[in-house]
Amino acid sequence: MPTIAYKKKPQNTSRRDEPSSPPGRRASSAPPPPQAAPSISTEKKPFLEDTRVRRQGIIFFTRQLLTLHKAGIPISEALGTIALHEKQPYFKRVILKMRRDVEEGTNLTNAMRKHPKIFSSFFTGVVESGEQNGVLEPLLLQLVQFQENEENLSKNIKAALRYPIFVMITLALAFTVIMAFIFPRFKPLFSKFGDDLPIHTKILLGISTTIQNQWYLLLGGIFALIGLYFFAKRFKAFVHFIDRLKFRIPLLGKLYRYSNISQIANMLSTFFSGGIVNYLNILHLLDKSFTNVVIRDEIRRLTYGVTNGRSLGESMEQSKLFPPLFAHLTHVGEKTGEIQSLMKILYEYYEQELRYKTQKLIANIEPMILLVTSGFVLLIALGIFMPYWRLMDIVK
Repeated sequence: MPTIAYKKKPQNTSRRDEPSSPPGRRASSAPPPPQAAPSISTEKKPFLEDTRVRRQGIIFFTRQLLTLHKAGIPISEALGTIALHEKQPYFKRVILKMRRDVEEGTNLTNAMRKHPKIFSSFFTGVVESGEQNGVLEPLLLQLVQFQENEENLSKNIKAALRYPIFVMITLALAFTVIMAFIFPRFKPLFSKFGDDLPIHTKILLGISTTIQNQWYLLLGGIFALIGLYFFAKRFKAFVHFIDRLKFRIPLLGKLYRYSNISQIANMLSTFFSGGIVNYLNILHLLDKSFTNVVIRDEIRRLTYGVTNGRSLGESMEQSKLFPPLFAHLTHVGEKTGEIQSLMKILYEYYEQELRYKTQKLIANIEPMILLVTSGFVLLIALGIFMPYWRLMDIVK
């Protein structure tokens, strides 16, 4: 028995000393209990948890990973450090799951590919190229710059559209409130005229009566249309129709097109700067990075052209998506070997064009908003005051 007690004592001592062991020993042995517990919790999914990870969160994650990798910290340890500072519970568990996969021998790319809703095919493709070619650090920097450019572009477009959308929603709410609560107060007066009312006053009375007495039908109809839309999205023909419609919407169609072209140029620049030069691999990753069916069809046509021996620039010349300037500079870049720098130039050019068109859109929308607002006020005023004026004429 004394011998057995003597053997157990060093084991307990080694467990107490385990947290102060060198990093190399911790990496080769099982994770210590305080760090293993969060990894186990990744299997639990709380009810009604927000599983969306915003672009800002992914940018912050990528920048942290770049900084820690630049400092020479191993990937698994870097992921653990990032998880400690992550505030969103879902994303934190994802990072801990990635860390556990890396510790079990999976590379970073495959660990990220297990979470496609967070890390896109473009993101994992760039990381894979960095791991294979030993240039992960500069490619992580390229990813950070790419994501920040996309975030700034998205903010500019949202800022441009926020004002007109806000005005239209406000007008719709104001019209509903007036028709439901204010206009009915004038019904006793309007009833004295019988059918001898202005046509637009009759229309407003009909709308007011419908909103008051059949609001549940209107509300049900709105929900039915929303449900029908999501149901129709299951059919490819409807998805094709909506994706084509995005390019044909007046004023907004060009913005949507230039936004996607700018994004493609930014992606191609990132791929080429990271050493990914196989066009078929690049086009395959681009195809997975977009959800719009029209864009994916055009990228597949490019893939077909490259497969059949045409250059990327020649294939773009036959595409309806890419402007002639984009296709021409791509062709020049292929001949001169400067395609990466030309893609960067194309991205900057189309980003400036997008900003210019956004400002032009605002300049065109503002008079339209003023016209709609004036028409709304005039319609309500005439609908209310014209019967009064007619009554005053009768009294005279």
